[in-house]
Amino acid sequence: MSVRVLIADDSAEYRDILAGMAGSLGWEAQVCADGASAIETARRVRPQLAILDIGLPDMDGFALCRGLRALPGAEQLPVILISGTYRRDEDRLRGLSDGAIDFLEKPFRLAELISKAKALARDYGGEDTAR
Repeated sequence: MSVRVLIADDSAEYRDILAGMAGSLGWEAQVCADGASAIETARRVRPQLAILDIGLPDMDGFALCRGLRALPGAEQLPVILISGTYRRDEDRLRGLSDGAIDFLEKPFRLAELISKAKALARDYGGEDTAR
Protein backbone atom coordinates (compact mmCIF):
# COMPACT_ATOMS: atom_id res chain seq x y z
CA MET A 1 0.00 0.00 0.00
CA SER A 2 1.30 3.45 -0.91
CA VAL A 3 1.57 6.06 1.84
CA ARG A 4 -0.18 9.37 1.22
CA VAL A 5 2.11 12.10 2.53
CA LEU A 6 1.19 15.77 2.77
CA ILE A 7 4.11 18.17 2.31
CA ALA A 8 3.73 21.87 3.12
CA ASP A 9 6.73 24.16 2.60
CA ASP A 10 7.01 27.65 1.16
CA SER A 11 10.39 26.82 -0.40
CA ALA A 12 10.12 25.32 -3.89
CA GLU A 13 13.54 23.72 -3.36
CA TYR A 14 12.43 21.90 -0.20
CA ARG A 15 9.08 20.94 -1.76
CA ASP A 16 11.01 19.29 -4.61
CA ILE A 17 13.40 17.54 -2.20
CA LEU A 18 10.58 16.23 -0.03
CA ALA A 19 8.42 15.16 -2.97
CA GLY A 20 11.44 13.37 -4.45
CA MET A 21 12.01 11.58 -1.15
CA ALA A 22 8.37 10.44 -1.07
CA GLY A 23 8.56 9.30 -4.68
CA SER A 24 11.74 7.32 -4.03
CA LEU A 25 9.84 5.42 -1.33
CA GLY A 26 6.93 4.72 -3.66
CA TRP A 27 4.71 7.10 -1.71
CA GLU A 28 2.12 9.51 -3.08
CA ALA A 29 3.10 13.12 -2.28
CA GLN A 30 0.60 15.96 -2.09
CA VAL A 31 2.63 19.17 -2.13
CA CYS A 32 1.43 22.59 -0.93
CA ALA A 33 3.10 25.99 -0.55
CA ASP A 34 0.86 27.35 2.22
CA GLY A 35 -1.28 26.26 5.14
CA ALA A 36 -4.71 26.94 3.63
CA SER A 37 -4.06 24.73 0.61
CA ALA A 38 -2.57 22.06 2.90
CA ILE A 39 -5.76 21.92 4.97
CA GLU A 40 -7.93 21.79 1.84
CA THR A 41 -5.73 19.06 0.35
CA ALA A 42 -5.86 17.07 3.60
CA ARG A 43 -9.65 17.19 3.55
CA ARG A 44 -9.62 15.66 0.06
CA VAL A 45 -6.85 13.06 0.24
CA ARG A 46 -6.72 12.12 3.96
CA PRO A 47 -2.92 11.91 4.30
CA GLN A 48 -1.29 9.23 6.42
CA LEU A 49 1.76 11.39 7.22
CA ALA A 50 2.44 15.14 7.13
CA ILE A 51 5.76 16.96 6.81
CA LEU A 52 5.23 20.64 7.55
CA ASP A 53 7.50 23.66 7.44
CA ILE A 54 6.89 26.01 10.34
CA GLY A 55 7.51 29.20 8.35
CA LEU A 56 4.56 29.23 5.94
CA PRO A 57 3.28 32.51 4.45
CA ASP A 58 -0.32 32.38 5.71
CA MET A 59 -0.02 30.53 9.03
CA ASP A 60 2.77 28.97 10.99
CA GLY A 61 3.31 25.23 10.99
CA PHE A 62 2.19 25.02 14.61
CA ALA A 63 -1.29 26.28 13.67
CA LEU A 64 -1.31 24.05 10.59
CA CYS A 65 -0.46 21.01 12.70
CA ARG A 66 -3.35 21.78 15.06
CA GLY A 67 -5.68 22.44 12.12
CA LEU A 68 -4.82 19.18 10.40
CA ARG A 69 -5.22 17.11 13.53
CA ALA A 70 -8.62 18.76 14.14
CA LEU A 71 -9.96 17.36 10.86
CA PRO A 72 -12.33 14.39 11.23
CA GLY A 73 -10.32 11.17 11.09
CA ALA A 74 -6.96 12.96 11.36
CA GLU A 75 -6.68 13.14 15.14
CA GLN A 76 -3.76 10.69 15.10
CA LEU A 77 -2.09 12.02 11.93
CA PRO A 78 1.68 11.75 12.43
CA VAL A 79 3.32 15.12 11.80
CA ILE A 80 6.98 15.99 11.35
CA LEU A 81 7.73 19.71 11.66
CA ILE A 82 10.75 21.17 9.87
CA SER A 83 12.21 24.65 10.20
CA GLY A 84 15.20 26.73 9.30
CA THR A 85 14.28 29.64 11.55
CA TYR A 86 12.52 28.18 14.59
CA ARG A 87 15.43 26.51 16.35
CA ARG A 88 14.99 27.17 20.05
CA ASP A 89 14.08 24.45 22.52
CA GLU A 90 10.82 26.33 23.18
CA ASP A 91 9.90 26.00 19.50
CA ARG A 92 10.58 22.27 19.55
CA LEU A 93 8.48 21.85 22.70
CA ARG A 94 5.68 23.99 21.25
CA GLY A 95 5.58 21.80 18.16
CA LEU A 96 5.38 18.65 20.22
CA SER A 97 2.65 20.10 22.44
CA ASP A 98 0.70 21.11 19.30
CA GLY A 99 0.63 17.48 18.18
CA ALA A 100 3.79 16.98 16.14
CA ILE A 101 5.61 13.68 16.57
CA ASP A 102 9.03 15.02 15.60
CA PHE A 103 10.91 18.21 14.74
CA LEU A 104 13.88 18.61 12.39
CA GLU A 105 16.00 21.68 11.74
CA LYS A 106 16.89 22.72 8.19
CA PRO A 107 19.21 21.79 6.72
CA PHE A 108 18.49 18.24 7.79
CA ARG A 109 20.05 15.00 6.65
CA LEU A 110 17.68 13.40 4.16
CA ALA A 111 18.58 9.94 5.46
CA GLU A 112 17.39 10.96 8.93
CA LEU A 113 14.08 12.28 7.60
CA ILE A 114 13.56 9.13 5.52
CA SER A 115 14.21 6.95 8.56
CA LYS A 116 11.78 8.93 10.73
CA ALA A 117 9.11 9.07 8.00
CA LYS A 118 9.32 5.33 7.35
CA ALA A 119 9.05 4.56 11.07
CA LEU A 120 6.00 6.81 11.45
CA ALA A 121 4.33 5.32 8.37
CA ARG A 122 4.90 1.85 9.79
CA ASP A 123 3.93 2.68 13.38
CA TYR A 124 0.81 4.66 12.47
CA GLY A 125 -0.53 2.18 9.93
CA GLY A 126 0.40 4.03 6.76
CA GLU A 127 2.34 1.07 5.44
CA ASP A 128 2.54 -2.56 6.50
CA THR A 129 6.26 -2.79 5.96
CA ALA A 130 8.52 0.22 5.51
CA ARG A 131 10.78 -0.09 2.48
